Amino acid sequence: MEIWDSGTYTYIEKYRNIAEAIDHGILEFKLHGRKLKGLFALVRTGMDGKDKNWLLIKKDDAYAVHSPYEAADILSY
Repeated sequence: MEIWDSGTYTYIEKYRNIAEAIDHGILEFKLHGRKLKGLFALVRTGMDGKDKNWLLIKKDDAYAVHSPYEAADILSY
């Protein structure tokens, strides 16, 4: 296993706590890492609550990339 990044996070309170956000299928947070920074959301893909697949979505903020780029370019950070 390789540790790819390090830092802290801040939970963005849309629900009373993180467990309740996970139950609703959306968890929003801000990352303060060396590589990953800014607002993100983890969103469950299935609406029935049984799907264990989640998408990590980068929100539009000061750290978002607004120009076209290749996903492989991220690996060079």
